[in-house]
Amino acid sequence: MTSIETFYSELAQIRELFHKYGKFDDANAKLDEIAKYITMYVYEAQKGQDDIKSFILAYEQNNDYQLVTSLKRLFSNITEHIDIFDNKANLNIEDNDNHFAYLLLKLVVSSVDSVLNGSKNFDLLNECFGHFIRDSFRNHIEDAQYMTPYEAVELMCEMALFDLKDEENNAEFTILDPCCGVGSFLSTFYQKNNIVEKQQLRLIGQDKVERMVKLSKINLFLANIQNQVIANDNSLVGKSFLDEYEGKIDLILTNPPFGAKFSSGELKHLAKQHYPLLQDLILKNGTNFSSEILFIDRCLQMLKPNGKLLAVVPDSVISSAGLANMLRCRLAYKKNVQVKAIIELPAVTFAQAGTRTKTSILYLQKTDNLHKSTFMAKCENIGFEVSTKKGATVKYAEGENELPKILTAYKKTNFDEPIEKELVLSQKPSCVLINSELLKTQSWTASHYNAEKYEAINLLKNNEIQLVKLSEIAKFETNIRKKEVILPESKCISVLHIVNSDNLNYEELLTYNPKYQGTVCKGGDLLFSKINPRILRVLVVPELDFPLTCSSEFEIMNSKTELSNYALKLLLMLPYVQTQINATTSGTSSSHNRIKSQDLGNILIPLPYKNTEKYQKLVQKASIYEQKDKQFNHLRFEMFQLKNDVFELTI
Repeated sequence: MTSIETFYSELAQIRELFHKYGKFDDANAKLDEIAKYITMYVYEAQKGQDDIKSFILAYEQNNDYQLVTSLKRLFSNITEHIDIFDNKANLNIEDNDNHFAYLLLKLVVSSVDSVLNGSKNFDLLNECFGHFIRDSFRNHIEDAQYMTPYEAVELMCEMALFDLKDEENNAEFTILDPCCGVGSFLSTFYQKNNIVEKQQLRLIGQDKVERMVKLSKINLFLANIQNQVIANDNSLVGKSFLDEYEGKIDLILTNPPFGAKFSSGELKHLAKQHYPLLQDLILKNGTNFSSEILFIDRCLQMLKPNGKLLAVVPDSVISSAGLANMLRCRLAYKKNVQVKAIIELPAVTFAQAGTRTKTSILYLQKTDNLHKSTFMAKCENIGFEVSTKKGATVKYAEGENELPKILTAYKKTNFDEPIEKELVLSQKPSCVLINSELLKTQSWTASHYNAEKYEAINLLKNNEIQLVKLSEIAKFETNIRKKEVILPESKCISVLHIVNSDNLNYEELLTYNPKYQGTVCKGGDLLFSKINPRILRVLVVPELDFPLTCSSEFEIMNSKTELSNYALKLLLMLPYVQTQINATTSGTSSSHNRIKSQDLGNILIPLPYKNTEKYQKLVQKASIYEQKDKQFNHLRFEMFQLKNDVFELTI
């Protein structure tokens, strides 16, 4: 059993121990109590003392030994030497619970030893408090504290350190996490740092949750970090301890809470000071702002010139419309902000913390010397999966962590070299360098620049083949059709009515009663499903004796050229075209991915040049396909009617 497996095994036993003995009704009380035991044990390890192990041995030799009394005395002595717990803090275990204390101590010692002796690359508190114990003792997420897994924390720290190696760092270097949680970013950066002199490194953290501040202090204590300040306050609303550091921070590493809403009224009195990018919008009453949007603006304002921000952000920041899109535009056009990298993380990244929200790492730099390019990467495997056992989420090793390979590709990148087109740095994982100017008008989603997409395009290039945008050969009519009158007797085609990629299920169509009327479609229209396009659903609507509508998830198209809709359908079904489409989707999960109409229109279609033999063959084959498809659909409808007639005869 590995050290990490031992750690999780011991933690599982701690959970069962609390449950068996019925100690501490409140989940937070359990967390606080375990934090105290771990702090005591690590403090002793740092000082070369072994009082706790001697207590365990004494109890094993004599069950009448007052173990709890000795523990409380030790805790009181230790808290006099560390600035973590307040003066009134004490162990909350009862004086007569000696056997429970003995069992708990043995498990704490065993679990901590497995980490301290077996793995240097492990964030004890992040794993313990941020994941397993919290999710074992609670059935809900509290205070939006989604702890960042060590794999992502390590990558962000390594990227920052790599970029610092060529810079002069003679003065004090200040690193901040404005929503520090258990302090993983601060602790990890300090331990990995070999660039900045330790005495010049100053760590600052703030969190609105008092318990997280305490855990962060413990985490920094475990790493023996001295030059640090952790405050309990709100980093977004009102004045706080952070105000004195505005424009003075060298590096921000953070995973801000997602989804919290703040009104313009709460923010407006400090809008100009805290939110220079969004101040004009904040000063207008009636607008609500998501915490993840605000944190980006606030963090940039905290940075000094050449300062860097690496933040975990939800997909909404990267791809949503509205305020998120406005923020992206302002960042892209801002003369002293460089979008240095966007790295898409797999959905499992925060599964142990209770969410599979799609996230990315956004790397911004505050600089007047803007680079020419931006690093785009997509991580599909982070080296672990998450399952649920006895109501608790458990992380286990699965597959290869692709983040180290992404870091390797990043380190080989020359950001100052101008590029005319996208440069593939790695096929798997996908790492692509793009011209930063693209971010002014095109997508920020890293997977939209997937290496597979460019490989597919390169394979399509041929002397007899031209690559044309779908919008150049197909008219998108969905918005026009939405204005047409829907007849009461209309039947609605759902995306689920498309079977085997391109056939219509008549039985389900005729019995379907949708909540919404849909959009008018007509015989001969080409329908393409924009939702989860990995499941191919493309249909030329059959000519039927009743009016039709279709789901809003379809794009309704018709050919702009002499090519038939059946020819367009065949071209859309090409594997190389599908690869492009699948690489241009957005969404919170694989089952809710969508491709936007604009992005669909930009998909490159391989089309033989007109008046060539290949073009004539395409027209010919499409004509044959059209005849067969119509015959097939006619037969399917007749078969359905026959079955329905027999059914009616028997009732």
